[in-house]
Amino acid sequence: MQSGSEDLVDDQSYHFMSLILNLVNTFLYMVNTYIIVPTADDYAVSLGAAATVCGVIIGSMAVAQVFSSVYFSAWSNRSYFRPLVFSSIMLFAGNLLYALAYDLNSLTVLLIGRLLCGYVEFIFLFVLNPITQYLLLMNYNHVEVGLQFSMVNIAGS
Repeated sequence: MQSGSEDLVDDQSYHFMSLILNLVNTFLYMVNTYIIVPTADDYAVSLGAAATVCGVIIGSMAVAQVFSSVYFSAWSNRSYFRPLVFSSIMLFAGNLLYALAYDLNSLTVLLIGRLLCGYVEFIFLFVLNPITQYLLLMNYNHVEVGLQFSMVNIAGS
């Protein structure tokens, strides 16, 4: 049987992992916003599509978010760690597919990658609240929490 201090250590490592995953997701989200979106038209042209396909590339994320928002909202009400892990894996896979689309010369792979990113990008909004509450309980103030997320956003930019 575990003592109270062992439970506290397990909770701290669990929440620390959540914080790290959320920071990685925030970084990937910023990469999607500040690198992929502005270069989507050049990328589409390099794959042999018209520059106007860039609207489909960018819009595919929003379409995927519409379908996933209800599901992830319900899932994150029960648990925030599993949706966070799932979204981290899928966001990484989506960005990887987006990058591999050039080597594979495939617009389909590019769109699948963007759909994956859009499908799970919405979840990090739902898991910010528990992580912020944890940081505040650990005696971080609002300024320190905001500074950590701002540094990740700047790194992603």
